[in-house]
Amino acid sequence: MPTPIAITVKVTFTSTENPQPTWTVSPEPVLVPPGEQTIVWNLDPTSTAGAKFNPNKGIEQRDPSWPGANPTRMSDTQWSSPDNNNGGKKRKFIYMINVRYQGKTYTNRNYPQIENQPMGR
Repeated sequence: MPTPIAITVKVTFTSTENPQPTWTVSPEPVLVPPGEQTIVWNLDPTSTAGAKFNPNKGIEQRDPSWPGANPTRMSDTQWSSPDNNNGGKKRKFIYMINVRYQGKTYTNRNYPQIENQPMGR
C-alpha cells in the first residue's frame, strides 16, 4: 500500500470586504522517497472559516510529465494523488492550489513543488 505523504495548506484571508489570501504550504518543497506513494493535501483547520478547496480543481498538477494520476477530491478539505516515484532520478513538479471563499476561487500562483527523490538517497 502506498505511503501517504501529507502536505498542509493554510489560507488566511485578510478581510471579508476585499479578501486577499495569504498562503502557507508545508512542507515546501515536499520530498518524496522512491516507490509508490500517495500525496495528500489537507486544508489546515485554522484556515479562514468558510475556505474550502475548489471542488473541481482544488489541486492541479502543472507538469505534464507528473508520474502520478491527476489529483482527486476526497472532501472539501482534502485532495490526493498517487506519485509513482520510480524514475530513479531527482525531479521537481509544480502544482497549483485553488480555494473557494465567499463564492470566488483564489489561486496560489507561487507554484509549490513536489520533489521526487532518487533511488539510494
